[in-house]
Amino acid sequence: MPNLPPVFPPVGGVGDSDLTADDQDYYLRLLDRLFPDSYLAQMKLNPNSGYEQFQGYASIGERLSEAITRLGANNVISYSPGGERAVGYVEVSRPTGAAGTVVVKAGSVVTCSVGGQDFVTLLDSEFTGAALGPLTIGIVAIASGYEWNVRGERTAANGETLAGEIDTFKRLVTDPPYGDPTIYVEQVLDTSGGEAAVLDGLGSDRGLTRKVGETAEQFRLRLHTLPDVVSPGAIKRVCHALLDPLGIGFQFIETGDIVYQTCWDAPSTNVGTPTFQAAPPTNLAYDETLFAYDDNRDTTSPFRNRWLDEVEKRGAFIIVLETVTLNDLGLAYDDPGMVPLDFRAAVTGFGRGTPAFDITSAIQAAAPVYTAAYDGFDLGYDAASAALWQVLQEIKAGGVIAILERRSG
Repeated sequence: MPNLPPVFPPVGGVGDSDLTADDQDYYLRLLDRLFPDSYLAQMKLNPNSGYEQFQGYASIGERLSEAITRLGANNVISYSPGGERAVGYVEVSRPTGAAGTVVVKAGSVVTCSVGGQDFVTLLDSEFTGAALGPLTIGIVAIASGYEWNVRGERTAANGETLAGEIDTFKRLVTDPPYGDPTIYVEQVLDTSGGEAAVLDGLGSDRGLTRKVGETAEQFRLRLHTLPDVVSPGAIKRVCHALLDPLGIGFQFIETGDIVYQTCWDAPSTNVGTPTFQAAPPTNLAYDETLFAYDDNRDTTSPFRNRWLDEVEKRGAFIIVLETVTLNDLGLAYDDPGMVPLDFRAAVTGFGRGTPAFDITSAIQAAAPVYTAAYDGFDLGYDAASAALWQVLQEIKAGGVIAILERRSG
């Protein structure tokens, strides 16, 4: 019997759905089969004789087919998207250069006058001197959803150019303030990549919500998984699911484990001690030197020899997280990094902020420069820790305390 792949692989999804939408040409071919050639031929040859009506119906059919296909695929956890914001570009121009040098600031809002979809500009762009533009500016939708995938310019069958849907400044932020109110926006290319957060809706149907820092694939896997709670194995599995993709190692400790702590009057092989025992305990994990006051040895790796307080001695477990850098917003003087790419791992994108004052938009355009600040912290690591803590509260046994520790160094 062949080795068949599992129904749901460890990542939680199985790729893209095989459902495909039918386009306008498909529906026009369908009309060709439904109506006699003698009826449609003259319409196709002579403009404004009615065939445009059929083209419109076929275009509506394409949109409906796309909607039905999305509904069919998105209702399956394996295929449903986790929500993405559409991105694209707009062109910004002005009729005259009378206002001189003006910077269109990042954070300006452009919108579709008909649909009302808003987008935010990503970078500063400058009209230098009397330049009229156009300036090409990257934009991102203010929310996730398919409706932010809006069309750019189109050429109609009669050769007429139809303007793109993004056509209005909802909030124009310039330097100097109100520097040129005549600046206008046009959309040439389509925006793309927008997806609805259907996966979150499917989770809500099951009483589950995505945790802060939890990726769509991690959440997808959790939705597929039968309730896996209470046992030490369950605790370890959820830790692996949340932490392994981020490269965060962990140590699972049950506070009653002999490798974490022993007790008063534990057996000792030292002659003359009250608990002298010539033959050492047969448990190979037993360490007669573990329990010690003012221990000057490294007790962080592994995490051990900690005093059991009223909480730990009654029923608790500890997850010790390895300290790694994911998205550190702090900064350090004399940082060895020289160029923006030195601050981020090329493969994972994890890294630290760039300790530089007055970063220009030109530098930002050449390579991403990540924010740094005094008293900054690792936003990604904190989010992952918080998500894990919330999950542990849900799956642990009643009365048992879940404790998170971070390994120093």
